[in-house]
Amino acid sequence: MFAVAGGTGLVGSKVVAQLAAAGEPVRALSRRVPDDDSPRRVEGAEYVSTDLVTGVGLTKALTDVEMIIDTTGDMRRGNKSVLLAGAERLVRVARDRGVRHGVVLSIAGTDQSRMGYYRTKAAQERLYLDSGAGFRVLRATQFHEFLDMIFRPAARIGVLPVSKKASFQPIDTGDVARELIRFVEEDDPDMPIRTVGGPDVLPMRALAEAWKKSRHSRASIVGVPVPGPFGAFLAAGLNLIPERAVGTRTFDDWLSATAE
Repeated sequence: MFAVAGGTGLVGSKVVAQLAAAGEPVRALSRRVPDDDSPRRVEGAEYVSTDLVTGVGLTKALTDVEMIIDTTGDMRRGNKSVLLAGAERLVRVARDRGVRHGVVLSIAGTDQSRMGYYRTKAAQERLYLDSGAGFRVLRATQFHEFLDMIFRPAARIGVLPVSKKASFQPIDTGDVARELIRFVEEDDPDMPIRTVGGPDVLPMRALAEAWKKSRHSRASIVGVPVPGPFGAFLAAGLNLIPERAVGTRTFDDWLSATAE
């Protein structure tokens, strides 16, 4: 039995769907369980209402589970309680229930950034790796949706901001889900941390141009500096991993599939 923490989220739902499609028993853990007729509910999957912070439902959720995939992520203020306290509780219950091993989703370059969210994710990684519970870490480059989150709101006011120093290697969430499953199923991985990226490394301007064409936007592409730690992170290319380009779905593919 697989358990997927964050099983109704962006990546977690893809993990649940792929496991269910392969005929694997899978249990989705989420604070809010989708209704039976919800399009977010995957046929063949079991859903358990679970709060990682308080621990409500967690013992039930991990009963008879052999492998855990943690896809939780929370960029809001106070995320430490979800990512750290939640991880501590999940690890403790996982050991008690005899879970064999697991994998947690993280971000490419997370150990090389001074940004608050990245520091929290790095602390979460260490917590899992040092737990003695057989956890691994899969780091991924930014998702296609990350760029959409930048471009879409800005386009409403007529601009598409780009940094001439920034490139991205966007990866599809379905590809990330596949790699999470593959990693957790390995009996003896060569390294406890693996980083994966999308098929192409492209300048931010090229990505903005593709987004603008696909969305029939009239917004102007405008060069802007990206200040602070994130700007330095991007300028150094620490968000890229071209030697591990495992993704199969390009940004253009994703744009075509999500065109309105």
